[in-house]
Amino acid sequence: MNELLPAPVVLFSDLHLCSKSHHHWQGELERLRGLWADAKTVIFNGDSISWKIARHHDQCEKIRDEITDYFRSHGLETVFIAGNSDQEVCSRDYQFIRDEKILVLHGHAIFKSVSPWNYHAAKIKQLRHEFLESIPQTSRNTLDVATQSARTATVEIQRQCMNNRCKTGLSSYIFLKRHNFRTLMRISKILKSWKTAPKLGADFMERYAPQAKFLIMGHTHRSGVWKIGERIIINTGSIKKPRTALYIRIENDVLKVFRIRRDKKQLICGQLVEEFEV
Repeated sequence: MNELLPAPVVLFSDLHLCSKSHHHWQGELERLRGLWADAKTVIFNGDSISWKIARHHDQCEKIRDEITDYFRSHGLETVFIAGNSDQEVCSRDYQFIRDEKILVLHGHAIFKSVSPWNYHAAKIKQLRHEFLESIPQTSRNTLDVATQSARTATVEIQRQCMNNRCKTGLSSYIFLKRHNFRTLMRISKILKSWKTAPKLGADFMERYAPQAKFLIMGHTHRSGVWKIGERIIINTGSIKKPRTALYIRIENDVLKVFRIRRDKKQLICGQLVEEFEV
């Protein structure tokens, strides 16, 4: 999917809007106004809506449409890319920008188990494997199939959890917190994912998008910029915990990475981290 998006383009990931209430999304986006006010396109790179809301499909669709209308009223286009929480209301799994030089992807698809720290990681990995086995061998090595396998497995797990009220998202966190050993294991897996994500992202590009030079992702909530070989991996992190967020601005064939800084109740543009010609 390679569209000519109106510039400037700004990009955020893992906003987890409506984490407290489905009425709060506008106030949360207003806090970011200084970052998007002069843009023409906003890309929401996955997990834009909290899982507590996203699991209620109709309500989540309504919020997504309200956000789209809100930005349209300010003269901005919106692009929603699916994360591992909101994929049932976001049909797009990735976005290419600038003649496919830039791949925007939430990032969960680079992990075989989607979220290695998740209570259901092993089951998700198994479901992805079963999905890939159902695809002819000659058709498996594509970006569409790789992202669709992550989507299919995650949606199935979430449906099982809704039916069985099993542990996922916040409930799994509470469950693990009550069990010290599992909590330590979860922390260990999070730290390992932080370490391995840049290389996994570069390998994912090599296999599924060799034409791209830049990968912009989120998912792990660990922000940073890494150069691996000839590829640049950018993780924009999250304004939620651990609150080390970056945001991307693309204009005039230049990609800029800024820190998001807190100024009282507002989130504003901070230090320029990196600048690349694209």
